[in-house]
Amino acid sequence: MEPPDPISDYERERGRPPPNKAHGYTQANLAIALTGYRDQYTMFSELMLELDGREIIPDLSVYPKTGVDLVHDETRVTDPPLLDVEIATAPQNAQTLIERVAFLLDAGVQSCWLVQPPLRTGTVFSGNMDGTTVSSGSVTDPVLDIEVSLKAIFDPDEYPLPLAKAPAPDPPLLDFPPLHATLFTHHFSRITPHLHDRRNCLPASWRTSPSNSNSSRVGRAVDGDRPVFSQSAST
Repeated sequence: MEPPDPISDYERERGRPPPNKAHGYTQANLAIALTGYRDQYTMFSELMLELDGREIIPDLSVYPKTGVDLVHDETRVTDPPLLDVEIATAPQNAQTLIERVAFLLDAGVQSCWLVQPPLRTGTVFSGNMDGTTVSSGSVTDPVLDIEVSLKAIFDPDEYPLPLAKAPAPDPPLLDFPPLHATLFTHHFSRITPHLHDRRNCLPASWRTSPSNSNSSRVGRAVDGDRPVFSQSAST
């Protein structure tokens, strides 16, 4: 009896071991961090590429801004992406990843990132195999002008989302500005006590003197010289 094949179907089809928890976590964080560049680029997760007769599936592929036809789908893409992101998965051999990056660069990919979650590092290969590795700060791609903080990749809870917005304030309870409401309340509070007496609605300077109200049909203002007409008690 032949021993069981130690290679899984996933590894046989994709050329790498199945992703573990750390790999999936890192891949999701990277995809979120790259959404800040959606106005310039279009990102794909695990897109099947066919380059130089070889099928390869990067963890993330970045293309120039383009539309996506969700009805007439493509199972394979032959155009090399601008950026390929590879995330190391234990027990994946480091040399295998380096050879994979070299192939992608030769096939026309402009830039490759190699992200290693256990080491919390990111290495950028821009056009050649002279990679730049960072373990703090940000992964910076000079070719695509993309910068992603390592905290956003490995510690997203300590790094604010670039697209987060403050919640909108609650709408006002009144349809008119607060100043109008204040003026209305002040005016209504002044006239309410006098609604039972229509005469008190008149300005004080327009009211007739009580001493003159019975002697003449024309009264004089108590506090001013403006003449006002009033009904005399005598006829």
